[in-house]
Amino acid sequence: MTDQIPLCQVNALDHTGAFGITVQTATGGFEVLLVKDPSASSNEPVVRAYRNACPHIATPLETFDHEFIDKQNPALLVCSTHGARFRISDGHCISGPCKGTALIRLNIKIQNNEIFLIPPKSSPLVEENAQQNGKET
Repeated sequence: MTDQIPLCQVNALDHTGAFGITVQTATGGFEVLLVKDPSASSNEPVVRAYRNACPHIATPLETFDHEFIDKQNPALLVCSTHGARFRISDGHCISGPCKGTALIRLNIKIQNNEIFLIPPKSSPLVEENAQQNGKET
């Protein structure tokens, strides 16, 4: 079984619709972007997770904490560095210097209102967590 990494409560996304968090590992950390998908047709909130790094030059998308969503089109994320626009539903860039690329999607699970990151089995993150917990990978 893959180790799950707790990120935050679902209600952390209530104020702006998105939330940025740093995940720490033994070799450093990386930024995660969580966002509610307004296009999803579900009674429960649908949350998408991406690496918070623009494919253009790998900078975080937001200038201000948790400000990721395009104010003119709330179905899009916007990179504050060069204005690239990404669909929330799939992370695909539809305009800007990295048009045609996409954000790196991350696997998450929501359980009891808590969002957990589920790292891929082959990632260094899983290997680090397993080593710290005394497990073989």
